[in-house]
Order: sequence, then C-alpha cells, then structure tokens
Amino acid sequence: MKIRQLYLICLCAGIFSKAISSYGQERFSFGLTAGYGFTGETSQTQIPPHINPCPACVWDPTFHGLAFPLGGMVTNWDIHGPIRLQAEFLLTGFGVRVIDQTYGNYKRGIIYFKVPIDVLYMLKAGPGNFQLGVGPYIAKALYGVSRDAKMSFGNNTNNDMRGGDWGIDGRAEYITQKGLFVSLDYDAGLENVLPAAQPGNAIRNYDVDLSLGIFFIRRYHKGEVVIPDK
Repeated sequence: MKIRQLYLICLCAGIFSKAISSYGQERFSFGLTAGYGFTGETSQTQIPPHINPCPACVWDPTFHGLAFPLGGMVTNWDIHGPIRLQAEFLLTGFGVRVIDQTYGNYKRGIIYFKVPIDVLYMLKAGPGNFQLGVGPYIAKALYGVSRDAKMSFGNNTNNDMRGGDWGIDGRAEYITQKGLFVSLDYDAGLENVLPAAQPGNAIRNYDVDLSLGIFFIRRYHKGEVVIPDK
C-alpha cells in the first residue's frame, strides 16, 4: 500500500507541476464540486470453519450502504484534442450499517480525503460536452466512528481498519459552456481495508457518487482569458 500511495502522491505532484507550468499557456480550469455518495462494502471470509480460531464467533456480517456528502476542488485541463486529465481533491464521508451475528447491529462512518485522477474523453453533446473517463483513486482516513466509539486506524492487531484505501474510479460527466457540470462516479476499492494483523477476512469499499459543480476559470491560452459565448 505504501508503494502505491507514493506512486499516486508523485502522480499528484506531477499534475500540479504540469498545471503550474501550463498556467497561461494551455487550457486549464478549476472549480468546486459537491454531492452525495451511496457507499458500501464487500466482505469475504477466507478462514475455513474447521480452522476458525474463534469457533464461538460467526464473522458473517451484512453491509448495507448509506448515503454521505462529499465536496472539494476539481481541476481539469486538456492534454491533446478530446483527451483531458481531471483530478479531484475531496472530503468525503463513507459509512455502512452492519448486521453482524458476532457484534450485533451497528453503524460505522469514516471521513476520507480522496483524490481521484481520471483520463477523460470528450464528446460534443448539444450545448455542452459529454465526458467519459477512468483512472485510479487514493484515499486517506481522517476520522471514523464504529459502534459509538472512535476508530483506530493502522495495520496492527489493536487497530480497527487500515488508514488508506485505493482503487479504480469510473466517471461519466456532462459540462455546459458556462462551466456547470454534473458527474456520476463509481469507485471500486482494491485494497483490503482490514489490518494485516487480522488475517482471514477481507473488506473492500465501493461507492457511487452523484455530484454537481462549476468551473470558475475555464480557459487560458497564451495568457489570454477566453470568455465562453453567451
């Protein structure tokens, strides 16, 4: 996980470096976005019943997704022709309602700082553009509550969950000439967010996000601001 985090951090740094160097020379835009995500988890039990170290425990939870808000900054700039690169820097809630035969029913909620980075292909559609894209995302847990207690993040036996997550982000987006946009995302987590010190089981995150946003600075080309047609 640390190698993947380092790779994506370097990618983010490269994106910002490219944005700064191209500011005033190539088309670049940034704005704000906010919305709601329907979050959930998939679980997998890997320990056969006959070697279960806790025969009295039945680790067979059912996860029901909950809706949580998200919001942050979005950047978008042209690479070549209809190809664009888009990165978001979001604070997003993540939570589930858990029906667990071992611990009883409870809710778990986590606040993540998440960075999806997508390569988009732009198509002309009516008065605006339709964009489809895919790319990686990385997330860092900032705070969490489970069973009315503060969660502990790490990779040790006394930790509830790992503090990091990563996976694949798929995006469909429509943006108008005025810079308004609506976006639908699906994030599929690839990281087992249970600590390695808790072997035998796996939990992976997923969420579907619906968000609205606006780009405040839409086009820059050779130092001149290009104002969209009214």
